[in-house]
Amino acid sequence: MACKTAKEEWLNSKCDEIELLSKRNDLTAMLQKIKSFQPRQTVTASCIKGKDGGILFEKEKIVLRWTEYVEELFSDQRCANLIQEHPQGPEILRNEVEKCLKDMKYGKAAGIDNISCEMLKALGDFGIGTLTELCDKMYQTAYIPEDLR
Repeated sequence: MACKTAKEEWLNSKCDEIELLSKRNDLTAMLQKIKSFQPRQTVTASCIKGKDGGILFEKEKIVLRWTEYVEELFSDQRCANLIQEHPQGPEILRNEVEKCLKDMKYGKAAGIDNISCEMLKALGDFGIGTLTELCDKMYQTAYIPEDLR
């Protein structure tokens, strides 16, 4: 009995809210409040078209048709090896190394290899070429010497 009275009190409070919205002439909020009481209706298809164009009514046949449709939709007739593998990446270019050296800031502490950016910038053209070759070789072989780690 307590549930019934609690439900009635809840409904009465909601009705009071709707009446208050009506008195304020807030029709949009009032209609939204009224719609919140109505149960939501879900529409389910009780029939679908078969592959031949005929209409299917039985649940088992509908499930089979959906299964068939999804299998056709996701069947893949392409050849298997579309991905081209590139064992080597693009080579490191001299201008990339020059840009990195140019962007380095002065006055930073040297790393564990004790090479500061000032030393790298002072290499000149020959040193930049050698550094480019060294970086490219490490990149292509995926091997970093122990003294540079």
